[in-house]
Amino acid sequence: PFGVLRKQVTHNLLLYAAWMVVELPGMIVTYTTRYPDASIVYYAALLIRRVLLAGQGVYWFILILAEALLISGLLLIRRKEKILYILAAVGMLLRVVYKTDLSFWGLGYLNKLFYIVFSWDNNVVMSGLPFVTIGIFFARNEKRLKISQGILPAGYGILSMVSVILFILAYRLRPTLIYLI
Repeated sequence: PFGVLRKQVTHNLLLYAAWMVVELPGMIVTYTTRYPDASIVYYAALLIRRVLLAGQGVYWFILILAEALLISGLLLIRRKEKILYILAAVGMLLRVVYKTDLSFWGLGYLNKLFYIVFSWDNNVVMSGLPFVTIGIFFARNEKRLKISQGILPAGYGILSMVSVILFILAYRLRPTLIYLI
């Protein structure tokens, strides 16, 4: 199993690296234009964050998929499936908090921390692990799941999103509702 995991992660990273070679000059021009007085260290930090943690432009999913496959694969090989499900649930919760821009109970600081580290929510914590874990769950249970069994989780998901939207509207928070829908 580890050989297959290594091969898939390596292929994704090589594909991502090829695109980063193409995109790197544009990133350098963008950062030096946007922050003309910044130091070389600041530029390097921005590039490291963008290339290694957040992914660039439309290619972010290749990096995030490779990172999520590596983490989930290692957890599954070590038979730590419950830890994977917990990480995915926490990541999805953090994604909702980040997308809705909640600022009470110190959540605004949490959002700022994730912005500083990843620069957006399309990262391995909030996107990669939750969505790869959902795929793993369905792949492992496809023969046992019936359409009728999907109605309850789907209904729960819809009600959760509607309740979050109503909560946001009731408290006049500044959400990015387009991402919640």
